[in-house]
Amino acid sequence: MDKVFIRIVFFVFFMVLFMTIQKFFPRRAQSPYLKDYKREASNIIIIFLNSLLVRFLIPILPIGMAMICIERGIGILNLFNFNDYIEIITAVIFLDIVIYWQHRLFHRLDILWKLHKMHHFDPEITTSTGLRFHPFEIMISIGIKLLAVMVIGASPLAVLIFEILLNVTAMFNHSNINIPIKVDRMLRKVLITPDVHRIHHSVYRGEMNANFGFSVVYWDIIFKTFINQPKDGHLNMRIGLVGSPEEKIYFPKMLWL
Repeated sequence: MDKVFIRIVFFVFFMVLFMTIQKFFPRRAQSPYLKDYKREASNIIIIFLNSLLVRFLIPILPIGMAMICIERGIGILNLFNFNDYIEIITAVIFLDIVIYWQHRLFHRLDILWKLHKMHHFDPEITTSTGLRFHPFEIMISIGIKLLAVMVIGASPLAVLIFEILLNVTAMFNHSNINIPIKVDRMLRKVLITPDVHRIHHSVYRGEMNANFGFSVVYWDIIFKTFINQPKDGHLNMRIGLVGSPEEKIYFPKMLWL
């Protein structure tokens, strides 16, 4: 089965699933932005715009690079005869760490923050926020992933698994899903839950510069960027950027921040 088709199936299924769950079991219900269909439509438009730009402007994607690496023996993993399972697990872990540090870099460097702040301008976070990124940020991110795939020598299957996990976990941890506290407490021992990642979208700079992970909590814990709870509580915390111009929440002005 075509790898692109597999990714699309996973993407559509989980996007619809998380959007449906958050509609009927919302974690936060007090903000008017959660009922703002123009905001949600803007996020979905940017998702499809990015998909089209990637499709037509980027000549090679991470899975294609992985195929080249396998054929030419490029990358660390291709220097050794590892078991397939070990190779896949190692590659996925490596790529996930790279994305964690990429995220921190986009917060640290001003020129990259100018792009990434479009993601943080969203005054609420829902499933669609997990894929609300500036097209230039997407291009840079793909470049970083291409380099990471070359360095580690990931197989096409490992890259496919990683890309699916990245998409699904990004949509999950941005969703406005009400997970029971006891269940959340168990999940967050491994995964980035919506309550964990919501802190990253706080208006407070200290909270915004924490909880950078997309899938597992380990990198934030290891590199000391983990915050357990927001100081204002999940229901009262303010999300977004202070002084955000109202019109720049929406498409197309969101692109000109």
